Amino acid sequence: MSRKWPSDVNFLIVSVKYGLLHPQTQIPYYNQRITSQIIQELQQSIETQLEHGFHNEKSPMTRPKGINR
Repeated sequence: MSRKWPSDVNFLIVSVKYGLLHPQTQIPYYNQRITSQIIQELQQSIETQLEHGFHNEKSPMTRPKGINR
């Protein structure tokens, strides 16, 4: 399913399994719920990515150590 967003709207997606993603990044289907522990594990890594600019538009970010989902 492809959806067109207005050109002035920018957003990223947080995936439990793959971390921070651009909307164009395609990933395989998975079924996993997000938990408080996963949120804590992802938070610092995502904050760092955003502070340094998230420029990799084709690939998901590298998950922080300890997140092997």
